[in-house]
Amino acid sequence: MFALFLLAGCGINPQTKGADDVLTVFCSLEDRPKVELILNQLFNDTLFTPEPEPYYKIHFIEPEDYLRFKMFANLVVVSLKDDPTNPATNLTKRLLAPAVYQASLKGPEHIFLTLEPYARNQVLLVISGNTVEDIVESIPHRREEIKTIMEDQFLQRQSESLFPRRSQKKLEQKLFKKYRWSLKIPPDFVVVREDAEKGLYWLGREDPYRWLVVHWEPGDVVTDSLEAVEYARAFPKKNVNEYSIQRLPFQGRTHRVQRLVRLAFYRSVGVHHRSERRSFHCLPVLRWPN
Repeated sequence: MFALFLLAGCGINPQTKGADDVLTVFCSLEDRPKVELILNQLFNDTLFTPEPEPYYKIHFIEPEDYLRFKMFANLVVVSLKDDPTNPATNLTKRLLAPAVYQASLKGPEHIFLTLEPYARNQVLLVISGNTVEDIVESIPHRREEIKTIMEDQFLQRQSESLFPRRSQKKLEQKLFKKYRWSLKIPPDFVVVREDAEKGLYWLGREDPYRWLVVHWEPGDVVTDSLEAVEYARAFPKKNVNEYSIQRLPFQGRTHRVQRLVRLAFYRSVGVHHRSERRSFHCLPVLRWPN
């Protein structure tokens, strides 16, 4: 059994700013309720942390401030109708070619995606149409494509932050020799807990708090994606909360660590890999709130 996370990034553009799970949305003040409806249709997934919450948070910005925020990770510009008094419409006309803009008012395409316009691993979505109904009708055949691209960009941003070129080679080799799997470990991560009997290997860092938990069990523990989700949701309570806070190798911020252990934030189930009649689960690095 072998698992390798080799995540790296490079590019000419600078890295993005701001949070990775925030949509920086440019639209007119009066259009915000309609725009929120559109985005809720486009990004309709729920993230369990363990409480349900939207996959992306929406941060509305005045279109006039576009240049101030253009380095943020997920840019969304939304224009409704061809209204010359609407600042979002004027911004959209600057971003789209004239023929593309005019076509967006007639349909059927209303969502346009550009990668890395100003920064590395950045996404720019321009949404334009005459009515909310026209735009919502066009979403189903683009939804999965857009979400996949944005998730890929998210992973690239995280990998650049989490996995620099240096890594802990000796620890990686030790893991492979002992368990026959390995992963790329950033230089500032420490071993929080190792329990071979329970099939648990827990790595983490203190500031900012990021944890990586690898777990394996004999046999086929889950048989489909729904079982995998339920397994992942139950995993923190079973394997993280029971661990004594005083034994964590982070000093000076016990109250915050207690809160973080209770919350057990994680983005997704990650990898479920079957090998040698063993189920292998890798929960991605936990993303803690500030």
